[in-house]
Amino acid sequence: MALLLPAGASALEGYGEFGLGVTFVEVDQPLALRSEDRKETVADETLFAGGAIQWLPFVSTGLQMWIWGDRRVDANATEKNIDGIGVAADVTVRFPFDAFSPYARYSRVCWDMLITGLDSNWSEEACSSQVAAGLGFGLRGADGRLQRLNIEYSRMTLTDDAELSQLVATMQVSF
Repeated sequence: MALLLPAGASALEGYGEFGLGVTFVEVDQPLALRSEDRKETVADETLFAGGAIQWLPFVSTGLQMWIWGDRRVDANATEKNIDGIGVAADVTVRFPFDAFSPYARYSRVCWDMLITGLDSNWSEEACSSQVAAGLGFGLRGADGRLQRLNIEYSRMTLTDDAELSQLVATMQVSF
């Protein structure tokens, strides 16, 4: 494999990433008294952690984990809350510029989520595809390691009746 890489790229670089943001889940709520469903949107915080290996200056693969909302949500709560967790494998393609680097990410996310405070609580678990686009703002330290602040927007179809959108700010540190 190292023979196929350009000179200087044979040393793989790993990075860790952590961040936080906001998640919006739009769920169709069936209404018994009306002829059509109503969409409900629930917003909650997102915690993110991940790690990856950069194989080429513009391609990396990694593992990610999300915690959505409050892990102590009561299934009988009347407030709109999200309680969820997800793990993923991803591929990221990035313009290889340190200072400013747009990127796109594809992830396969396996998740478990409960949403309370709706007409009827929503609870599902499955694996879904997630697509993301982001901008990275980077700086190389004196030791040559790259640190990058990323702003990322992503979308994922959870089920036929639920969509997830999220905006996350992450800090990425090379090791």
